[in-house]
Amino acid sequence: MYPDLVDLDKAKRLDSYSLSPENLDQWLAGGDSTVNAVPLGYAGNPKGYPSVSNIAKELIEVQVKAICENIHM
Repeated sequence: MYPDLVDLDKAKRLDSYSLSPENLDQWLAGGDSTVNAVPLGYAGNPKGYPSVSNIAKELIEVQVKAICENIHM
């Protein structure tokens, strides 16, 4: 979706990391607690970026269209 912002070669080498409910609370708190919640510096599945980037783009386009159609001036 944003190839100029994503290092796809590096993403292919990064392991998947999921947040537990406890880690999610830490992550949402922000600050230093975030480091404990995501020790790899990220959460998610970077290797899966190419397969979900098109889905994300389509979802965003649908949402934008729905918002634009429902703006009443």
